[in-house]
Amino acid sequence: MAASDKEYKLREDFKKKAFEELREDDKIRTQALAQFREWIEKHPKIKRCRMDTNFLLRFLRTKKFSVPDAVELLKNYLTMRKLFPQFFDGLSLDDPVIKHLLTSGCIELL
Repeated sequence: MAASDKEYKLREDFKKKAFEELREDDKIRTQALAQFREWIEKHPKIKRCRMDTNFLLRFLRTKKFSVPDAVELLKNYLTMRKLFPQFFDGLSLDDPVIKHLLTSGCIELL
């Protein structure tokens, strides 16, 4: 377990909602993060991948803490980063093209 996992606490007002909608509680979160990290460490083709709690929780929460589904999502994400690095690196809200996309309503920040 990473040090950040021990310190990670969901705000009280979100705990009930997280459990009802995502099946997330402290025990499930800890177990899923451990399984997810173990899979990443053992995967022969993954050379570099962020392992911090907040990054991995994005995938786990998107897939309601289904580790196999989160693994597939991570694999797709890493493939996209490798194939299209221009979509991930150096993006800035100050870039005129990005500014235009945001102000025109084509895309929205989540």
